[in-house]
Amino acid sequence: MLSLRPAQSDDIPLIAALHAQSWRASYRGILPDAYLDERAEDDRLAVWRARFASEKPLWVRIACWEDEPVGFVCLLPDEAPELGIYLDNLHVRGDQQGRGIGRPHRTGQAALSLGLRAQCRCLRRVCQARRRSA
Repeated sequence: MLSLRPAQSDDIPLIAALHAQSWRASYRGILPDAYLDERAEDDRLAVWRARFASEKPLWVRIACWEDEPVGFVCLLPDEAPELGIYLDNLHVRGDQQGRGIGRPHRTGQAALSLGLRAQCRCLRRVCQARRRSA
């Protein structure tokens, strides 16, 4: 069963590894192989350390399938408040895809937990429009 738990600073290496793994799977052929293979994880580690140290509000949840971390979601509630909630990252391990872990409604549920009902409705409309155009 899927659960979302709040990320802590101890999770930074896990988040960076999941992020880099997702990039290697998704951006091969778009970003240089040398970067993906040799530097992406260190770069993501630096980014996530800086984010967790920042004063800006950060909402990160670790997706766990039967208590095993399999992905994460990051929302930036104050990035562009006039436009709604900003979904910055949504990454799921490749071997866990197809279970519905990253479905848009899960992100909507995350937004609801932040009390962002209006932005959640907007997010749902965007997701519905994307599905229709796909």
